[in-house]
Amino acid sequence: MGKFDTITNLFEKTDQKTYFDPFENVSQLSPHYELSKDAFRTNPHRKIAGYNCKEFKSLEDIYGLIHPDDVEFVFKFSKRTIEFFNQHVENSFGTKTELIFRAKGKGGKMYHLHRTCLPNGVNDKQLTHNIAILNDVTWMHPKHSRSWNLDCDNSELFSMNIPEISNFKEQLSLREIEVLKLLARGFQSRDIANLLRISRHTVDTHRRNMLKKLDAANTPQLIDLARDMNLF
Repeated sequence: MGKFDTITNLFEKTDQKTYFDPFENVSQLSPHYELSKDAFRTNPHRKIAGYNCKEFKSLEDIYGLIHPDDVEFVFKFSKRTIEFFNQHVENSFGTKTELIFRAKGKGGKMYHLHRTCLPNGVNDKQLTHNIAILNDVTWMHPKHSRSWNLDCDNSELFSMNIPEISNFKEQLSLREIEVLKLLARGFQSRDIANLLRISRHTVDTHRRNMLKKLDAANTPQLIDLARDMNLF
């Protein structure tokens, strides 16, 4: 049995009646790849560390990007994630695991990737599929690679220390968060001003301040960062 077989053998075979195809609807939050007992699928519309996902043919290809010092940690965490989902499979949907690891990307650039894993599909009270979303958080200059978390009722089984993520919300005022949420819904400055009963100039000032605080190049990047940090 190969190393990665110890992960895939934790899955049950697919029951098509309970399976939801995560790639049917392409969106900003759609997963990068999906893992099951018999298959590894990628989303051709997304990229990982500068590479198009369709360039990855197996889970081993993904692990080939990971910094050598982080590989074993990510492997053990991935295995523990699936084991946990199986132990709590009846309440696992809505549960997610998160971690940060270093990866060598295209052109030799070093990335910090924030991976969110979610269960997808159950057969005979056992997980059939796991999907992963990988977001580039290199901009945060993380000092805590290998940080990880399980977000669920049993999170006491896991620990987390990702101050960059917890500090994200603390950098913004409550009014700035209100403005940012409305921007993410597609409202223009004039509409936001009317809704919040403030001037358009004040809305634009909040927007500029948020761009400066979070070192974002523009409003779309600002919204992407907020989504990555689960602000919405």
